[in-house]
Amino acid sequence: VGAWDVMGDAYGFDRRAQVGMLSAYSRIKLGWCQETQIKANGRYILEPTSTSCQIYRVNVGFPHKAEYLLLESRRPVGYDSTVPEEGGLAIWHIDLRRKYGAEE
Repeated sequence: VGAWDVMGDAYGFDRRAQVGMLSAYSRIKLGWCQETQIKANGRYILEPTSTSCQIYRVNVGFPHKAEYLLLESRRPVGYDSTVPEEGGLAIWHIDLRRKYGAEE
C-alpha cells in the first residue's frame, strides 16, 4: 500500500515523516469509520478522507462476501497534505480470505 497508508510507509509522500492518513480499511478495522454500501447505480460524492469518514463499499461483481472494494477520496488536505498532485479516488481491493503476506 506504500504511502497511501501510514501502516505501509511511515514517511509519507514527501519522505520527510509527514504522515498521511490510515487507509479506509484500517480506519474501519479500528472502529473510527463505517463504510456505506453502494447497492444501486447512481452518482455518488466522496468528501476528502482527512475531513470526513466517508467510505463506500462495493460488493457487486464478487462471488464471495469476503471480497469487495472500498472507495475513498484522497486529497492534499490535513494529514494528507502531501498527497501527490490533486489526489483522487483510492480504490482498495479487499479479500479477507487472503493470508497476511501471501503473494499473488
